Amino acid sequence: MMKIRQSGTHFQFGIGGIVTNFPCEDLLEIGFVEIAEWISNGDDLSYKLPPETERVARALISEPNALYAFQLDETILYIGKTTRSLQKRFQGYRRPGKSQRTNIRCNQKIKELLANGRSVRILGFVPVTHFRYGDFEINLAAGLEDSLIRTINPPWNGGDRGSAISETEEREAAEESAPVKPSLQEGSLSNYRRFPFKLANTYFRKGIVNTGAVSYTHLTLPTIYSV
Repeated sequence: MMKIRQSGTHFQFGIGGIVTNFPCEDLLEIGFVEIAEWISNGDDLSYKLPPETERVARALISEPNALYAFQLDETILYIGKTTRSLQKRFQGYRRPGKSQRTNIRCNQKIKELLANGRSVRILGFVPVTHFRYGDFEINLAAGLEDSLIRTINPPWNGGDRGSAISETEEREAAEESAPVKPSLQEGSLSNYRRFPFKLANTYFRKGIVNTGAVSYTHLTLPTIYSV
């Protein structure tokens, strides 16, 4: 179990008077290291590696199965996990797609902070120890993510809305709440328009791209044929 100290620097976030006593130093104690800092690059986001530890940071961001955290001063804003490399994951934050809700939200928030002269650091965690359960390898980063999010309650994970969740949980919740479109069998045929069309005699009798007159009676939906 991760130790939570009651001394040192603490921070407060969330709503309804929620206070989380979690020194940022605890992330460093369990193996997180500073790997980059977000910077503005015109209308896009970019990041720079710390010069004093650039070689280490460059090696870490190329490793798969990693955890990362965005930090503002002593506040942990967001915690995430990737099965790809951190370098590839950060591309989504730099140039988010139209349907990537988490990427869009974090991209906008980071840009707002940078525009106000604030510094957003990136911490990374790449497990160096491989745990096994029988014949199966355990992904330590995946196991730590949920525990860290519950403990720290980062605002960009949803802590500012009452309860922080992982990106996977957010995506699953969005999929479950999405309206279900009725299938063809569930919908009424009256909702679909019908129209007649003509086929030349050769196409109608022998069929080329269509199935031909011999097979049309086996179609599920009746079609009007005329010659």
